Amino acid sequence: PGQASLLQQRFAEFLRQGVINKAEYDVRCRDGERLTVSVDGRVERDEHGQFRRTHCVLHNITARKRLEETLARLATTDHLTGLANRRHFLEHMVVAMARHRRHGHPTALLMVDLDHFKHINDGHGHASGDAVLRQFAETLRRVVRNIDSVGRLGGEEFAILLPDTDLDGALDLAHRLRGEVARAPVMVDGSEIRYTLSAGIALFRAEDRDTDAILARADRALYRAKQAGRDRVEVESAVPRGTRAG
Repeated sequence: PGQASLLQQRFAEFLRQGVINKAEYDVRCRDGERLTVSVDGRVERDEHGQFRRTHCVLHNITARKRLEETLARLATTDHLTGLANRRHFLEHMVVAMARHRRHGHPTALLMVDLDHFKHINDGHGHASGDAVLRQFAETLRRVVRNIDSVGRLGGEEFAILLPDTDLDGALDLAHRLRGEVARAPVMVDGSEIRYTLSAGIALFRAEDRDTDAILARADRALYRAKQAGRDRVEVESAVPRGTRAG
């Protein structure tokens, strides 16, 4: 299903070349089950070189493909929250930096830290702390756009990559996120757990040599937010409100 044009293209190449090796397709069985197969085959021609028939063998590689997908997901996903892990998020940043350099579109990075998270673990237990992290991840998914990238960098620290977003847009999202968290305490075994967040914002700049420079600016802004009392949003220094281009 959905692969008719691919099949036609490959079959035409098969006829021209006379062989096909390890061509992969998804197929649907009569009972509706989908399988992935790998096809090896050759073309049989008569003594005049005219097409006679094809001989093909289909190998069921469904289990292997599913294992590959699982391993790829584990390599790029944080196991607790389902968000991108640090390595995968940084890969998104590299792509965003290249795009920013090429087109100059405004791009923002939002670093977020859950305030006093150690108190949650110590006071309610690590299982409750995990529940808070999972619910916060769901809040992030609800607040961000489809084009945004969200990752868990480690512990209670998260990051949001905002393409085509200026400073005002990043501030708007950060404050909406704070409001969502304030309105949605986590319920664990009948206990209500309230928490807040601190955030730091940095904009991509044309002179940035690598993603570390952007991360460092956002991290410094986050540090200022925590030093100023937490439950607040700070912006990297020397960026006036209303900045729209990197």
